[in-house]
Amino acid sequence: MSFYAIYFNSVTKIVVLVLALSSTFLNLECRPNDVKLIGGRNVAGNEGLFMGSLQRSSDGQHVCGAAFYSSFRLITACSCIYEGAISTVARYTSRIPSDYQVTAGSRYNVKVDNEFIVVKVASLQVHPGCNVDEDTNMWVNDIGVIGLEEHLDQSSALKFIQYSSSQADYYEDLLRLTEDTSYWLKGDKQCYVFGWGHSTYDTVGKALPISPKSYLQTRALQFLAPDECQQLLCQVSDESCRFLPEQNNAFCAQSVEPGEGAFCYGDMGSPFVCDDILYGIASWNYECGITHKVNVIFKLDIPFMDGFKSSSQKSNTATSALLIILFLRIY
Repeated sequence: MSFYAIYFNSVTKIVVLVLALSSTFLNLECRPNDVKLIGGRNVAGNEGLFMGSLQRSSDGQHVCGAAFYSSFRLITACSCIYEGAISTVARYTSRIPSDYQVTAGSRYNVKVDNEFIVVKVASLQVHPGCNVDEDTNMWVNDIGVIGLEEHLDQSSALKFIQYSSSQADYYEDLLRLTEDTSYWLKGDKQCYVFGWGHSTYDTVGKALPISPKSYLQTRALQFLAPDECQQLLCQVSDESCRFLPEQNNAFCAQSVEPGEGAFCYGDMGSPFVCDDILYGIASWNYECGITHKVNVIFKLDIPFMDGFKSSSQKSNTATSALLIILFLRIY
């Protein structure tokens, strides 16, 4: 083989390797080619573009709500990652990631328009402090992260939800928000939850089956004072009366409109949003169909959420380093 042939062959390999490394370093993202809130309304305009539906892959059955906060991660409830998510159970088993999928890009939870995307779930991570407290029979640290097999770009139909940049900033932002009494019950400002959960119930208070096709719903909520929240929890049971939200990284909210509860079965994991910023994750509502008791919202853990993004970046860097080592060995 001539010198020029050898040179050309080497240059070609280098170009291919550089392109591969560039793709890895830049973390290029690719895009693959109705269930409602009780008393909610259809989202409008740019509302809820961050929402995803966690579903069974086998039949597309909606399980929980979730919110995109990066190209391949969604925040949801820890209870959504365990079987038996619609109730507080002392014994539970983790769902198998490969059995689930997430939808994105559409207000419907089934394919109705060309923006609808389905992505396979790669991982389901629960908060290290998540469990069902045996004394109160309540979930604690009820947040989790869904990891996807593919990265999705933001578009006119999909936006990543905004949240505080650090845990310290989050506490400051939440404190600033709650110091504004307009956001408290009977004030003139509202926060919102979003979901495809149960929207109707029968005359005896039993939630009717979740519709196989439904439009994304939202409902306004306001902060509930701790003492009022505790009173409502005590009306549910002696066990829940012992649950202290402020000591368990949680707070309570109530619907702006009087009547039945806001989020219901299928709405767990949905984001609690104020002024387009994520402040919490919907966890629990007792007798959501007939009795307006209390909505429990869990606070965010920013290091837990961001840890998975850092892990991905570290993984990409490690892959790049491995390619470089292989290249040096070859040449």
